Amino acid sequence: MEQKQKKIFGNNLSTWMESKDFIIAMRRGLLLCIPFFIIGSFCVLLTSFPVAVYQEWIREVCNGMVYQAILWVYHASMGSVTLFVILTVSHSYASQVEEEDTGFYMLTSLVSYMIFVQSGIEGISYTVFEATWMFTGILITIISCVVFRTVKSAYKHHIKNKYQAGVDVDFQNTVEAILPITCVIFMWAVLRLLLALLGVETDIQNIGSGLLTKLFGVIGTGAVGAALFLFLSQISWFFGIHGSDMLHVVSTELFEKGLTDSIAAGVSAPIFSKTFFDVFALIGGSGSTLCLLAAICLRNNKKDRTLFKAGIVPALFNINEIVLFGLPVVLNPIMIIPFVLVPLVQTAVAAISIFIGLVPPASVQVGWTTPILFSGYLSTGSIAGSILQAVLFIIGTAIYFPFLEMSDAHSAQMLQNNVEKLKEEMIACEKKGEIINLKKGSKVKRETVKTLTRDLKEAITAGEIKTFYQPQITSKNTVYGVEALLRWIHPEAGFMYPPMVIELARQNHLLDDFGIMLIERAAQDLEHLSKRGKPLHMAVNILPVQFESNTFCNRVEAILAKYHFGGCTMCFEITEQMALATSGVVPERMLRLKKNGIVFHMDDFGMGHSSMQYLQDNEFEAVKLDGSLVKHVLDNERCQTIIAGIYQMADSLNYELIAEYVETEEQRQKLEALGCCIYQGYLYSPAVPMDKLEVFLEKYTDER
Repeated sequence: MEQKQKKIFGNNLSTWMESKDFIIAMRRGLLLCIPFFIIGSFCVLLTSFPVAVYQEWIREVCNGMVYQAILWVYHASMGSVTLFVILTVSHSYASQVEEEDTGFYMLTSLVSYMIFVQSGIEGISYTVFEATWMFTGILITIISCVVFRTVKSAYKHHIKNKYQAGVDVDFQNTVEAILPITCVIFMWAVLRLLLALLGVETDIQNIGSGLLTKLFGVIGTGAVGAALFLFLSQISWFFGIHGSDMLHVVSTELFEKGLTDSIAAGVSAPIFSKTFFDVFALIGGSGSTLCLLAAICLRNNKKDRTLFKAGIVPALFNINEIVLFGLPVVLNPIMIIPFVLVPLVQTAVAAISIFIGLVPPASVQVGWTTPILFSGYLSTGSIAGSILQAVLFIIGTAIYFPFLEMSDAHSAQMLQNNVEKLKEEMIACEKKGEIINLKKGSKVKRETVKTLTRDLKEAITAGEIKTFYQPQITSKNTVYGVEALLRWIHPEAGFMYPPMVIELARQNHLLDDFGIMLIERAAQDLEHLSKRGKPLHMAVNILPVQFESNTFCNRVEAILAKYHFGGCTMCFEITEQMALATSGVVPERMLRLKKNGIVFHMDDFGMGHSSMQYLQDNEFEAVKLDGSLVKHVLDNERCQTIIAGIYQMADSLNYELIAEYVETEEQRQKLEALGCCIYQGYLYSPAVPMDKLEVFLEKYTDER
């Protein structure tokens, strides 16, 4: 019961956090900084590689200029991380809440921060953009953005009718931003003045560091102090505070001082020291990140491969910012649990092992970038130190594993819910005869569409879109043909509603590659089916907008030249509603493809008189009844009358008439009585993959 309550609480907290603009902005802003974290991390590695000969060489090569250049890159990347975070978080927040004026948010946040961190009359130092100030920078940025937006919204509402038509929009936006910017900047100026009068520091992280130093001076550096040190250091990362930096004074002046004092006095080293934490409790950096990466690797989750590849090399040398912000651990209520738990468990196991004499204490200081196994041996002077590290590594990996599964399950559930809402909205639009706009709507909708679009691009590139086929059967119980349909099984959201996949492709300029992929696979499979020696129609849905691509016909002709269909026929189905909305190039290109053996069917026929005119002007082999007519053919006399009329027209123009969504024998019989003699639907078979299609075809004679 308790576990269930924790799970519900964790899920609810995650859901709440994922719905807040400022939290989404923080995560996105930190993600935008990852390239600079990577560059800065490698600079740290190049300057701190734990080999004495290398250290001497890197400082002397080219008279030290190479070393200096690496430091330049570091200071401009990782050394300026607070500056980057201010700009990226404010930009992300602005993008999240409105579509323009992101520059005002960015500049307002930066100026507010620079005002708040100044001291004396000297102005600001470049050091205020280093990582130790990041939490202060994030806090000021979020508050500045929220206040700016609030004041601007109220002010804009007040003056919305004071500008005449024709005034330059950019100028108007600039004028509207003056008062909100002024309010935000002077708010921070007044606050900074009050803090100066009170003698309070402006670096919130440094304030916490000072208080913690006093706290640990009272608690001491024993088991309780060690556990509290690790807990506070790790939990700080949830709020974006660099825990190791905040507690750096505690670790060096208290825990490490105990080790150096014992070495100087020639007495046994204490169990807990900074070296102990680096070697046994923080394998790969804060949270024992190397264990987290190992768990990611073992799961072999495609989504996490990029993170693993980017983070594994730095983590081997205890540099882990890439993983912390890339997973992320920051502001992640699920992953922060093992992030705190793993170091605590490793500390307990290591401390007991040292206390009972299985492993010597870590009595030799080693560089914090020294890799696992080497650091264990060097710090203890025994192979037992390396063995202990290996055991701790396995324990940490095992703890992380279920939490990764839990995090993925939560993300998948959230995505499934959002995709279902998107599907419901699309179906509602279809009933109204409208086309859904995937790029407008709520924030959740836009984010879901972005995620699905990115995943769709990857699925197309990786060939993960599957081709299914639904048979078409005549009234004589023979096979007329099959319709090729693409099916996308999303790794998290599951089966994707096919019309939604098409709209994702169409509205994100993926339709050309998407459509050609379907034609290529259908042609390849039709060539395979033609070897049966029986005639067969292979129908492929084509949106007329594809015809407007100047390369479409060339690419189709290249496919047709590659495959041979024998007595079988390739058909392109054009949706009636889309056909009526396209330009005049469609008939011309249809004629071009007909000369190459393609025949055309009109899909969803029955929308109105204009479609009749379209049929008169273009030669089609068949028309497909609109699905709504077929679904109501048994209980709606108007549908029956319309179908009978369509049949008479199709018969006079020598068109075949095909009915989709045929699910019962009663429907089939009624359609046959009305003149329709080709059926497609669940009465015969759902859409199935090629191997099941071949089994299905064996049940029917293939002579028409």
